[in-house]
Amino acid sequence: MTAHAKRWGHAHDAVTAAQALDGDRAGLDAYLEAFATTPSALAAVLLALSAAADTAERVDTLTCMWSEIMDRFAGQRDRELSVALLPRPVEPASWRSRQAKALARSWSERNTARPVLPII
Repeated sequence: MTAHAKRWGHAHDAVTAAQALDGDRAGLDAYLEAFATTPSALAAVLLALSAAADTAERVDTLTCMWSEIMDRFAGQRDRELSVALLPRPVEPASWRSRQAKALARSWSERNTARPVLPII
C-alpha cells in the first residue's frame, strides 16, 4: 500500500507542477499553504517543478515564481528542502545560462549562513 501511495504522490506532484508552469497555480498555491508548517514535505513538488521545466516557456515561468518560493522557505534548516530549493535543469537545452546562474545565485544568497549543497 505504501508503494502505491508513494507513486500516487509523485504523480500528483508532477501534475501540480505542470499545471503551475502552464499558468494554473491554484494547486501549487494550495500545496504551499497546506504545508506551510511542515515545508520539508514540499521537497517532492519543488523537485517536480524543476523536472517539469522542460521548455523555454516553462523555464521562464519557473524563474519568475522561484524567488517567491525561496523567500517563503529559505529560513528552514531541512536538508531535503534546501536541496529542492536549488532547481537543476532536467532538460538543460531549455534553460538559458543566465537563468540557471540567477537561480543559483539567489539560492546562495539566501543560504549563506549554512548552505547545504546538493551532490549532483
